[in-house]
Amino acid sequence: MPQVLFKLIEDLHTGTTSRVRLDGLTSDSFSTSSGVRQGCMHLRTRALFCRAIDWIMERTAREAGVHVGNNLHTDFDYADDVVLMAKQTETLRSALTKFHQTAEDLGLHLLWQKTKVQNLGTGDPAADITVANNTIETVTEFRYLGSIQSSSGRCYPDLHRRIGVVSSAMHSMQRCWRQNCLSLNTKLRLYQTCVLQILL
Repeated sequence: MPQVLFKLIEDLHTGTTSRVRLDGLTSDSFSTSSGVRQGCMHLRTRALFCRAIDWIMERTAREAGVHVGNNLHTDFDYADDVVLMAKQTETLRSALTKFHQTAEDLGLHLLWQKTKVQNLGTGDPAADITVANNTIETVTEFRYLGSIQSSSGRCYPDLHRRIGVVSSAMHSMQRCWRQNCLSLNTKLRLYQTCVLQILL
């Protein structure tokens, strides 16, 4: 990146202050030393954040990975939702430690409460691990990008959850289904938009 652009972006966030507005009252301004302004266009384009995550993963991926056939899979990333894969607990601990240290170099911090360890497929259940004085809980089910990932590797827990959510959506729209002034075509479009999309 050209240094002049880097300097311009840095200057946009240097010396920023914030205020809190509640019930029509506004607090005194206070300095902010981490994060970016609400609605920052640089984050909306995702280019800077994606580049930062790529930089972190380039340094972290060397520590982890699982072979599937001839391919090595180290991670799945979607914005700030990251899955690190490893065969051994020690490998995972090492990768998480590297991820934590590299992220902190950029001023980013892991949300340890949302970080989980899960064993997928066969084998003994994973054990809790500790990284940077934070104990990471072991789970048998984890929600990633809206889908439940089960340690069994089966899709049934996610299918049952989705059917339950769809059933709730259908029930919440009972008043729409009973409306005589809505055509069948309009009701079908509502069903496809508000119900079927949830299921799929």
